[in-house]
Amino acid sequence: MKDRLQARQVPDAPRGAHVALDAGRAIRMSGGDVSFAQELMELYLSGLPRRLSKLHHGYESGDLEQVARAAHSLSSASQTLGVMAIGKLAALIEDRAWAGDLAAAREPLQDLLKAVDAFKDVVLDFDWATLAP
Repeated sequence: MKDRLQARQVPDAPRGAHVALDAGRAIRMSGGDVSFAQELMELYLSGLPRRLSKLHHGYESGDLEQVARAAHSLSSASQTLGVMAIGKLAALIEDRAWAGDLAAAREPLQDLLKAVDAFKDVVLDFDWATLAP
C-alpha cells in the first residue's frame, strides 16, 4: 500500500512547494479511513473559494491582518490534510503579512493560485478506491 500513497507533484512549482497532495497524510489524519479522507478532501475543496475570497478581500482592502488570518486558515487546513504546496505558500503569505509588508505578501499569490489549480487537477482525478485496504 505504501507505493500507492506517493505524493502527487506540482510541475514547475516554486522551491519548497511542490507537493499537490500527500494522500497518505490525509488518510493518517482520518484515522486510516480512506472514505473519510475523501470526504475531508471534498469539504476542503468546497471551502477553497471562500478561503481564497477572504484572502483576495484582504489584499484589495490593504488589510494585512485579514491577509494574515486568511492565509493562516488556508495554510493550517491545507497542511493538516496533506495539501502541502498550498499550505507552504499560504504560510509564506501569512509570515509576510504579519511582518507588515503587503507587497511582499502579495508576491507568492500567483504561485498559490497555480498550486490551487494543480491541486484541483490532482484531487478531481484522484482514485481514492485504489488506497482502500
